[in-house]
Amino acid sequence: PGADSSQAVILGAHIDSPNGPGAFDDGSGSAALLEVARVLDVSKIQPPVDIYLAWFGGHEIGTYGSAYFVATHQPLLDQTLAMVQMDGLGYPLEGRLSKITMLLTSYGRFGDERLPLPDFLSKTVAGQGLSLDQMVEYGLIADNSNFDAFNVPNVYLGYMNTQELQIK
Repeated sequence: PGADSSQAVILGAHIDSPNGPGAFDDGSGSAALLEVARVLDVSKIQPPVDIYLAWFGGHEIGTYGSAYFVATHQPLLDQTLAMVQMDGLGYPLEGRLSKITMLLTSYGRFGDERLPLPDFLSKTVAGQGLSLDQMVEYGLIADNSNFDAFNVPNVYLGYMNTQELQIK
């Protein structure tokens, strides 16, 4: 629980994996959520708002778990400030040039290119000497994309090489 229980942040990961044990996709995000829980418990720090940790199933076959979650938790979504999906957070493979990247959908198609959540997160981690790349993608990204339909600001957080992903 946070100091202000009228607002919330949802941190998510998925628990199913494609064709393997899933250490990277998405054991890494699931482990990150467990670490958030551990640190909050050990530190006894009360966050400013409620923090929800959500593990979604059915990701690899169509993000069904997160689709069900958003369809059945409207009161929570009404108070949610942001959703951060942690997926593929493992260290980049040898020889790969990857950075921690926020993949997101903006309202650019509707004339609003502002990115308040990604800009806020980038400024916050910069104070810790870290940087986050930003990449806008229109379409289904991951479990975070289901939150778009409910107007909840969201980002996908993972290691990737955005230059390799750019469509030419």
